[in-house]
Order: sequence, then C-alpha cells, then structure tokens
Amino acid sequence: METNKRLEVKEVKRKEPECTAIRSSSYKNKPLKDYHIIAEKYRVLNGFKNVVIGVITGAVMLVNGWIEVDSKAGQLLVALGMVILVTLLMHCTDEILNEQVD
Repeated sequence: METNKRLEVKEVKRKEPECTAIRSSSYKNKPLKDYHIIAEKYRVLNGFKNVVIGVITGAVMLVNGWIEVDSKAGQLLVALGMVILVTLLMHCTDEILNEQVD
C-alpha cells in the first residue's frame, strides 16, 4: 500500500530589516547647539583681533619712523601693506593652531 503523498514545499519568508538612512533629514533641520554659536562668535572675534593687531603694528611702525620712504603717501601705503600682512599672518597662525587641536 503505497500511497503517493506529495510533500509540500512551503516558502519561508524572512522579515527584511528596516532601512534606516545614515543621515536622516532631521539631521539637517536640527537647531545649532550652544557650542556652535560660541565657536562662531569666537571665530568672528578672533578675526577682529587679528585686524586690530595689524593696525596697531602698522601705526607703531609709522609713528616711530621705522618706514623709510620719501613721500608721506608711500609711508601710508607701506603701513597699510604691513597691516594686511600682519593680519594674514595672524589668521594663518590661528588656522594652523586650530588644525593641531582638532
């Protein structure tokens, strides 16, 4: 008595994992934290400090006669160049120091 029994093959459905975005859209919409605001204020204040130090350096050089140019306009031009140079050097130094801290 052999009966022909069919074996039924059942599909096993596995539950697929939920897809989660690495960076959700709410990441972009988060308000700035306090430390971000403080860091931005510090960055602006630091730039202002660089300009002030440059102006003081140029003024000291101009007043003490350390810029030896024949015309007054030439002296002012060299002093302005020193202001720009010192400001840029201070900015670059700050950037280098910030990279080493991070």
